[in-house]
Amino acid sequence: MVTAPAPARIIDKALVSDRVVNDTVVSKYSDRLPLDRQSVILQREAGLELSRATLDGWVMRVSKLLMPITAVMRRELICGSYIQADETTVDVQMHDRRGQNHQAYL
Repeated sequence: MVTAPAPARIIDKALVSDRVVNDTVVSKYSDRLPLDRQSVILQREAGLELSRATLDGWVMRVSKLLMPITAVMRRELICGSYIQADETTVDVQMHDRRGQNHQAYL
């Protein structure tokens, strides 16, 4: 008996489907739902105990897969004759979560 090879997955040997990984990334960036909240939701609604670090690893893996697309977008942007930037500042929490926030740009 011969079987066809399994299709490539976003995360090899993951216990969750690619749909869960994709939904995590979409919820993070499109719905602005932080990973710690997503972890709580997955625990409550699906009984999955996943740490924020696990979800963060998924986001990082998806970002690596999207690098060729962002490279093409960057080349097209730089080749253009006009670039416009938003200089709106936002407060960003310091990495050590102590002290004052610092200013960053969108």
